[in-house]
Amino acid sequence: KPIDQIAYYFGEQKAFYFCWLIHYTSWLIWPSFIGLLIYFIQVSRWKLEQNSDSYDDATDSALNCLYSVCIAIWTTLLVESWKQKENWFANRWLVKNFEANHLTEGNLKQA
Repeated sequence: KPIDQIAYYFGEQKAFYFCWLIHYTSWLIWPSFIGLLIYFIQVSRWKLEQNSDSYDDATDSALNCLYSVCIAIWTTLLVESWKQKENWFANRWLVKNFEANHLTEGNLKQA
């Protein structure tokens, strides 16, 4: 896998960053699909009814509350899915519960 090559060449920390980007980007498909669906429903209602004075009145509906609930559920599922994926990669790269040793002036010996 290309992500393993990134982990080997740049290190696991950078590979985790790219894993997160790939995971997050792939999960963005769902809220965009739901948002577009709600948008088209609102626009079609506005076009059919023509009772609204403006487009802003047409898009201010209960569907926005439904979309907010969908986003809250999506966010929870995204985070839980990422935790599983993060643990899977940590086990694969043998870095579970790994803490990086940072160099500080106190750790360095004078030559």
